[in-house]
Amino acid sequence: MAHAAIRSTGTLIALRLLLGAAESGFTQTACYYLSLMYPKFSLGLRMGLFTGMYSIAAAFAGLLAYALLQLQSPLVHGWQIVFLVEGGMTLFMALVVFLVFPTDISTAWFLDDKERAHAVRRMERDVAGGQEVSEPGRGGSWIAKRDIVDVLKDWKKILSIVFNVTAILVSGYLALNQPHSFLIVIPVGIF
Repeated sequence: MAHAAIRSTGTLIALRLLLGAAESGFTQTACYYLSLMYPKFSLGLRMGLFTGMYSIAAAFAGLLAYALLQLQSPLVHGWQIVFLVEGGMTLFMALVVFLVFPTDISTAWFLDDKERAHAVRRMERDVAGGQEVSEPGRGGSWIAKRDIVDVLKDWKKILSIVFNVTAILVSGYLALNQPHSFLIVIPVGIF
């Protein structure tokens, strides 16, 4: 929401860097949280659904930004309204998540005692069979040079990165000049 008060390029850059630092661990933290609630055999689907929603969110964010830019106000510009509304929605959801989400499956308020006990046993069984200790270069969680090479050889991943970065840069550049440029993000988010 602080972006609505920007008056200089330096302030914009500083706020974008702070926002990036604050958001940098979101996906990893969300995946970790999901791993506390679901065993490995069902975690992949949930993580796929979670990360797949980024595209849907991008499509709706573009549509919402376009609609908000159509609002006229003598006090604030359209771009300020976008930052205030989208930032306010984010802060509201953060508060809801903080107050409503359980810290782990054993404190899930939405499960009755029998369901909670079953969920806890299921997670205990899952964790008991999945502990691994590995050394660098011997698999596990360490990243080897061959892993990076494998990613760089996958043309689908490279193409996806190029398209996403290009779409963001183009829509961001156009957004400086025309409000309807936010509509460009919708097809990228859907497909």
